[in-house]
Amino acid sequence: MKIFFVTLLLLINAVLFAQNNKKPSNIVEIEKNDNVKTEKIYSDSTSSYYVLWIKDEIKLDKHKEHSEKLLVIEGVAKIVVGEKAFKVKVGDYFVVAKNEAHSIKTISKTPVKFIAIRSKYDRIEH
Repeated sequence: MKIFFVTLLLLINAVLFAQNNKKPSNIVEIEKNDNVKTEKIYSDSTSSYYVLWIKDEIKLDKHKEHSEKLLVIEGVAKIVVGEKAFKVKVGDYFVVAKNEAHSIKTISKTPVKFIAIRSKYDRIEH
């Protein structure tokens, strides 16, 4: 019986908090004149989740406080990390370590769209 109540409590908790989070499919697309748009989906003390659109490009960038994980959900882009270039497309997953200089350029006709996860406490080794 105790297991039943614990499971029920966890299920209710998940349903209640899930309704406060935005779903990527419900977020408005990038504006006509915007190059980059971010929309926060969820955040807690260690990570933040965003939908990220890039119409043209993000010039050289570096994150001192977090790593960034990118899942491509629309479009095609070129990601440059250091002197290496990578072509990413729908379904590809890419990780940029904390303090790693990188740039992203859209190479498709439509803006590239990512689910971006920024995490403070990752240990990433290349």
